[in-house]
Amino acid sequence: MLFDVLILKYLEITDYSMWSFAGTLKYLAENVNYTSANLPEIKEAFCQHMQNRSTSCAFYKSVQRKAQKLCSNITLTLERPEIKKILKDQDIKNAREMYDKSVEFSVITDKSTKIEMCSKSYETFLRSGLNEDKENISDDNTKEDSDNNDVVIHETLTSSNSRLEKNSGYTLKHGHDDLDMTSASDAANKRSRIEAKNLLDESKYCSEEMLNLLRNFQTYCDHANNILTADDIMDLRPSSEFVLKFTDEADYSKLLKDVFDPIDQLFPEEAFEFLVEFFAEKLNDQQWQDKIETLINPETDQFFKQLKRFMFETLPIFFDSYAMNAENPLKNQEMEEDEYMNNYIHPILKKALARFSNIRYVPGNKAIEASAYRKSVTNQKGNADRSDGIVYTSNEKPYEICVIEGSKPYNTENGKEMADFLQNARAGKDIINFVITQEVKLKRALPVYFRGFMVHSFELSLRFYFMDYLGRYRIFEIETCEVPTDLTGVRLFPFLYRAVVTWALMIKNADREFQLLRNSKRSSRYSNAHNLRVLMQLSHNQARPGDKKSMKMDKII
Repeated sequence: MLFDVLILKYLEITDYSMWSFAGTLKYLAENVNYTSANLPEIKEAFCQHMQNRSTSCAFYKSVQRKAQKLCSNITLTLERPEIKKILKDQDIKNAREMYDKSVEFSVITDKSTKIEMCSKSYETFLRSGLNEDKENISDDNTKEDSDNNDVVIHETLTSSNSRLEKNSGYTLKHGHDDLDMTSASDAANKRSRIEAKNLLDESKYCSEEMLNLLRNFQTYCDHANNILTADDIMDLRPSSEFVLKFTDEADYSKLLKDVFDPIDQLFPEEAFEFLVEFFAEKLNDQQWQDKIETLINPETDQFFKQLKRFMFETLPIFFDSYAMNAENPLKNQEMEEDEYMNNYIHPILKKALARFSNIRYVPGNKAIEASAYRKSVTNQKGNADRSDGIVYTSNEKPYEICVIEGSKPYNTENGKEMADFLQNARAGKDIINFVITQEVKLKRALPVYFRGFMVHSFELSLRFYFMDYLGRYRIFEIETCEVPTDLTGVRLFPFLYRAVVTWALMIKNADREFQLLRNSKRSSRYSNAHNLRVLMQLSHNQARPGDKKSMKMDKII
């Protein structure tokens, strides 16, 4: 209760732009004695005040946004060196006071020697318990101090141990003059580390590289003010501002290797070599028609059989246009978005899913159910966001698993590229939250590794993305490719087919794992009660500031 009152006073006397968790801890240190053991209570009170301010109409929008950001980023904030130092200083201060009260000197009579030895002893005391700065402490020096104190100081701590455990969070082990302690802040740090790994899978830890990226992302959020940071989405595309300016190349490369090594194996290398060889020749229209016919020859390898069938069904879409020469629609600078998407993009995406995933694809301007759900639970005004195409999971009551945004092949309006990307990113987060929420409400297990997918067709390029949740909502670029517009560009087809098929196979795998999990044993009463609490920690997208065209974010390259 005391922390709650003091935090409220700190918020009232401090300008909202200067609010921070570190500032809160410093203010508390000036007004009350606390230790790292009190961190959970302080964190809970701080977050409650932030939640109240982020949802109350009594505060300006800028205050609400500040409060929401502080609350949603609290887990990573606790990992900051500044926070750990404040807590350590408080533990040292408290330990000094408790130690001075509990030590009796049986041999030493010189006052100055007492002070010197007591100083050495409580420093040794803390070195044994505070693990955050091990790298800065010499084990040899610690041992030397400990040995000196064993000879000079006789410690009697029988009655004070319980007070010290209660106030500092340390567990004292008896039987030796040195005090072996385990800091409660270590346990808090471990809990924080688990949360940073994955709110949905608390049994595993982040890699060191991912933890570094999470810390970098916190720094980036403090620096940048854009739609993705406001919605807690980590943009891990190679060209993003966050990746290029705020991450270490080694950390990012290691993350890409961990994520994409399994993905890169989905499309066999020999299949790509076949595509390169197939499209290597320079042929005329009739020769290409004849060559496409060869694709229906018997094939024993199942993957090659599917690939050739897919090529046989989709290549005519393009080669029929090429055969029109001067009337080739793909050269028409005035082609509208609907014509381009309906005649070229939707057919190849739909057929890829049919051949490789057996997943339903519905083209057309459709409302996103996950977006409608988000608006309903957050009381956001307006209609649900819409998509140019939607892919669904294979269960009896399907969920959205992929959204598509498209454009005209030429002469697109300014800002559409970024607006469509941001729309897809927000939809990916909505999809993940919606699936998780509905499954838990049905008392099924948390869909821990569920992924949302996005396709961005901008002019003549196709870009494939996926989003997952790992401490933050992370968006990755799977592949990019270009649409060939005439016979001179046929060597682009190997990259187009590899990208589209890889995307289809990733959706197949994601759906299969999801179906296996949801059809397994239902959650127990206690697991479901815990999972419902997990749902309360998911962050939702903020309301869009206007229509889709109003969404903007700077590009750095």
